[in-house]
Amino acid sequence: MTATQPELGLNTLTEKDYNQFSEAEQAILRLLSENQWHPAQEIIAASGQREGLRRLRSLRKKGYEIQSTAGPGREWRYRLGRITNPANLTAA
Repeated sequence: MTATQPELGLNTLTEKDYNQFSEAEQAILRLLSENQWHPAQEIIAASGQREGLRRLRSLRKKGYEIQSTAGPGREWRYRLGRITNPANLTAA
């Protein structure tokens, strides 16, 4: 792993796993690896795409627990929980 590749959840990502993620998914994982709540707009900005929240859904499909909670006002906040289905990750 390089310094830019987060170690997340119960398991760590292999370099092969990480490299298979899109750039937007990688950016979101780096942001969420801080283990803090992040508002939707921050995730969208980090992903560099208007569809940044769609990348959260794709990470969920890959086995990541993405937690969400209502923030101040009407904006949702998100944080990384853990890898819930490591079988979705490619073996090294």
